Amino acid sequence: TRRGTVGLAKSHDMRNWEILPPLEHDRIAEEMEVPQVYFINGYYYFMFCTLSGHATLPDLLSPEFKNRFPDHNFRCTDYSMVGRSPFGPFHIHGTGEILTEAAAPWFYASQLINFKGEWFLLGTIQDEEGSKISDPYPITANETGIHVPLSAIRGK
Repeated sequence: TRRGTVGLAKSHDMRNWEILPPLEHDRIAEEMEVPQVYFINGYYYFMFCTLSGHATLPDLLSPEFKNRFPDHNFRCTDYSMVGRSPFGPFHIHGTGEILTEAAAPWFYASQLINFKGEWFLLGTIQDEEGSKISDPYPITANETGIHVPLSAIRGK
């Protein structure tokens, strides 16, 4: 549909596919791009990105969700939800943002990488020089989601 649809299918031979029901998750956005599920420290994390707060792009966060945080400056960024199964239900805690705005005003379409037993976040950043891949940032993953501590950004 070209709309960032979250779809699931499984195959035992990579030729025949069974379509599965969509993930169960809190509804916070019209479109959730680059959807991924990771298992870390006993929890499943549904990670995605969506557009919000950009002057020339559509705002895809639901008004109901944004109204829960009237003083927050939402922007185009990555989010996480937490669940106990790879199919959900996944729940968002707080704004669900992986990075604070102070850490990275534009950080999008990220991936988690496990390197030597530790998890890192790599994403697309945009600054005055254009778009590029970020440095790897160590993450914490707990019952409230995936987070990049501000100290990890400032320490670079």
